[in-house]
Amino acid sequence: GTPVREALKLAEAPPAAADFVAETWGIIESSPLHCQAAAFAFGREDLIPEMFDRVLRIEGSQDQLATFKDYLVRHIALDGEQHTPMAMQMLIDLCGDEAPKWAECAVTVRRAFAARHTLWTAVADRVARI
Repeated sequence: GTPVREALKLAEAPPAAADFVAETWGIIESSPLHCQAAAFAFGREDLIPEMFDRVLRIEGSQDQLATFKDYLVRHIALDGEQHTPMAMQMLIDLCGDEAPKWAECAVTVRRAFAARHTLWTAVADRVARI
């Protein structure tokens, strides 16, 4: 029952993660359904399989990460074969040939990509300091 931004503060979430979640939640709270669908389809379902595939290619700690890597393989398969096509179809169903809706989607997707880029830049910076 706690508002998202307040819950993030109470949980002491890392600032970059809190900002990412807050931006994602902002899209959910304030964007029309077709824009929410676009952020979901392009900012998650279509993007994550390639991102996880890159994680699988990281060398070292193979035995320690076996269960995690099995999870990623399954996630990649589900997203790539089922979730992404369904998400794209949902977006097509919501926007049809309405160019203004597609334009709004593009703005929202850029917003989602920027938030994800900021998050992963912060993660990379943090890892580099370890």
